[in-house]
Amino acid sequence: MKKQLGLFLWLLLLTPLTQAANYFTISPYTLKADNGDIHLKFQTNKPLKLNISIFRQDDPSSIDAVKIVEAYPKQLVSLNLGRQSCDNNLGYTMTAQNEAIKEKLITTNLPAFECHLYDEFTFGFISDSQQSPKNHKKIARIITKQLEKTKVNFILHTGDITHKGGENHRWLNFFDVAKTYLQGRPIIAAIGNHAYWEDKKNRPLPGNFKKYMRWGGAKKIGYMTTLYPNFQLVILNSTFEMLTDSENEQQIQWLEKTLKEAALENLTVIVAMHYPPYSSSYFINTKQAKFLQTKFVPLFEKYGVKLVLNGHTHVYERSFKDGVHYVIAGPAGGTRAIPLGRNPYQVFGDFLSRTFTTVTVKKDHIFLKTFDQKNQQIDKLKIEL
Repeated sequence: MKKQLGLFLWLLLLTPLTQAANYFTISPYTLKADNGDIHLKFQTNKPLKLNISIFRQDDPSSIDAVKIVEAYPKQLVSLNLGRQSCDNNLGYTMTAQNEAIKEKLITTNLPAFECHLYDEFTFGFISDSQQSPKNHKKIARIITKQLEKTKVNFILHTGDITHKGGENHRWLNFFDVAKTYLQGRPIIAAIGNHAYWEDKKNRPLPGNFKKYMRWGGAKKIGYMTTLYPNFQLVILNSTFEMLTDSENEQQIQWLEKTLKEAALENLTVIVAMHYPPYSSSYFINTKQAKFLQTKFVPLFEKYGVKLVLNGHTHVYERSFKDGVHYVIAGPAGGTRAIPLGRNPYQVFGDFLSRTFTTVTVKKDHIFLKTFDQKNQQIDKLKIEL
């Protein structure tokens, strides 16, 4: 009963007030930083003076801190709300207080995740939302339906958020659709190759990707790791062709150090990046895939990585090699592709589906459920730990 009441309150707080849509070009969303901080970002369509009250209990009236923000059109506001920690909720209430008007715009609660190894932790996984907002809306509706039934702590996006990352209006299109499932859940994103399209000067971190998907002090190459009670998530920048030799070597050294430390502490590691090492796409024969197979895969196998999540090929596919499961998301918005390559490690494939996957981590296993654009479960996987 207590859990049901908590879920009801959580869902209630996720629902923004209807008038809030009239104030934002980009509705408020949050990022989970590598140090555990939560960063709030949004963009208004008119000048506003905003009162943002931060609370750490289920009761929004219990205020922990208050921040006053002057917001202006075309200016992306970025605000550190503080650290999200286990057994400790983090939420905010945003109120417009221009002149004599005081109007509550939105109340959102990011629920605490459980602290213990024996508890379960669930996140959502998508990729390749670029090209078509119409197609993105199809999977967004499914995500929203699944979120009504499952407590999802964050959304993982493995890259190609927009079709041409250098064009700002495409990011606005993404957020216009994604607001239905990003409300109340942080997004954690990997860099895809499309992030560099129409942005050739900002390397290694593309300008708009940095603006919308990172925070001050984020690593320049784009990799990161964040720790949860029962697993560690490692995000890599797999667009090796956009990095210098020294940057590639720096990331490899960082990855091995990170995986080695996790292995010593007996931590379950999940890796996410855009390019897949193995697929039934032509991509399996490219230099990028060969780089992954020779430089990264040996580290995954050496240090006991159990699961690697990818995108890029626009085909839902699951592979298994030497103890490591590789899962590629079907395109959340991009054009669906026909497999033209040969993948000797494929276990399951579906080239017709746009997908949303829930990943649940428990002490002794990881469980994945994948749904298509019709909300039908097309795949499941249990990984023993």
